[in-house]
Amino acid sequence: MSILKKIKDKCVTLYQKSKNRAEIAKERTIQYVLVAVAAMLPFSAAHANDAAGTLTQLGTQIAGLIALFAGVVTAIGMAAISVIVLIQGFRMAFGMTKLVK
Repeated sequence: MSILKKIKDKCVTLYQKSKNRAEIAKERTIQYVLVAVAAMLPFSAAHANDAAGTLTQLGTQIAGLIALFAGVVTAIGMAAISVIVLIQGFRMAFGMTKLVK
């Protein structure tokens, strides 16, 4: 097996692992949001007197949770981009030291 084929296979394997981790993180985040919404439903219904107030509070809480979810997804994306930039920086530095030798 050639070295280029081994490198290609390793890159594909690493890409699949990172893709799977991102999918797992996304699924868990969705699960946490759903659990949080389900946990808030009884409290919002118990503390409100009228139906319009309950729906308004519920809508506000759900909007807040959606914003929280968007923040989590953005943070995951920024972390992934940071790792990619870091890897590219190490590659460039290694290439420069290799050229100097």
